[in-house]
Amino acid sequence: VVTFIGLKGEKLGTMGVDDGDTLSEAYDLTVTGYTVKWKNESGVDFAFGKGGTPVKESISLYAYTVVNQYLAKLNADGGTVSTSTVQVVFGENYVLPSPVKAGSSFIGWYTEGGEQVTGANSVSIAVWHFGRDVTLIAKWKDIQYAVRTVTEVDGNIVEQNTIGAVYGQNCAFDAHKKYNPETD
Repeated sequence: VVTFIGLKGEKLGTMGVDDGDTLSEAYDLTVTGYTVKWKNESGVDFAFGKGGTPVKESISLYAYTVVNQYLAKLNADGGTVSTSTVQVVFGENYVLPSPVKAGSSFIGWYTEGGEQVTGANSVSIAVWHFGRDVTLIAKWKDIQYAVRTVTEVDGNIVEQNTIGAVYGQNCAFDAHKKYNPETD
């Protein structure tokens, strides 16, 4: 008989096995972000399946965890970034590369579901809490510019116009307005 002991020392269950046989699988214990492994009373890892550790007597196996690493897949959404993937560790803070895009200001990295995971400095807002690889998308804000025209007649400013413009987009002033020195 093999007795499985959980992470807090609690008895999880037992499995019967014939003398000298191996266990095909471990007790089903999952912990998000971690791989659950099993060791015997001496602290030696126990192998399951074909070629695994043969069981010759009743034993107890103790659960322990190993933290998982995942990939953050980066989609610069029209910008450029130095790498397309970054390895992150579950439960730890992380820093992602900052992308660049002409005419835009980087706001942060977001999941496909819209959850913000970094600020504009690409430093994590919280520890990596996804128990899987995740695609992150760069979010951008268009840079706004002020375009100003000045009309002078005989050295005197007679008209000034200012409009907002966005990088890469056309902007237009009212070119049909004529200066009338008697009314303007």
